[in-house]
Amino acid sequence: MGLMELKIIKSVLSKELGFFWFVFLIKSLLKKKIIFNRTQWAKMDNEASEFVKRHFIIKECIFHDFFTGVGIPELTKLFCEIDKVFFSKAFPEFEFHRNGSWENTIAYGKDFCELMQKKIQKK
Repeated sequence: MGLMELKIIKSVLSKELGFFWFVFLIKSLLKKKIIFNRTQWAKMDNEASEFVKRHFIIKECIFHDFFTGVGIPELTKLFCEIDKVFFSKAFPEFEFHRNGSWENTIAYGKDFCELMQKKIQKK
């Protein structure tokens, strides 16, 4: 990550834009009532009555909308990168991926984001 990118990130995350960003996210959530539209499939484990796999298709991203609105859509990729670490740490009982590439997201030019979730089988 270059010095210019770091300066842009610092600017976006500064107090001046921090409050604006918070208000924007809250308004988006209230207006849409959900963060994203999704379709999904799930394979169920009949014995445990819980899902084994899920596949989410995210068709709209408020982070991409926000960063595009302020003229720096490339910062959306940071949130995609955070997913790699966050999901595995927050939900260690699941495996997460984006169907072959972590770049299967709107931020990287795709029409939608994919998120695959699979329960890790205990041995």
